[in-house]
Amino acid sequence: MKDKWINIGYEGDELKPYKEPEEDFGDTKRIEVMVGMGYTRDEIKESLSTQKYNEVTATYLLLGRKSEVEAGESRTGSSLSLARVRAPSEVTNGKATAHAKGQRGAGGYHRQRRHSDFCE
Repeated sequence: MKDKWINIGYEGDELKPYKEPEEDFGDTKRIEVMVGMGYTRDEIKESLSTQKYNEVTATYLLLGRKSEVEAGESRTGSSLSLARVRAPSEVTNGKATAHAKGQRGAGGYHRQRRHSDFCE
């Protein structure tokens, strides 16, 4: 970078702007997990090759981020908070009760998929 003020202390080695690393869209492990979540290989391939900003690309990128986090640390309370847990008040005689309001039917526009539902 050419600005004098930004290079203070780095006169011998000029600072360079940050460049985003190239994303690897060929991770077969993530793709297999997504197929298990209900996505088709064709929709995954199309979304990743055209770099669409949609649910498929977001899921792929989030699965990659999850594996980066797990590689750097053990399971902590923050990652466990993503698990689906029911409050005791929601369970009656071993059966889940419906919420009073805000419950969506199966005919909703988006399919709900969770990685945790398919992998342990």
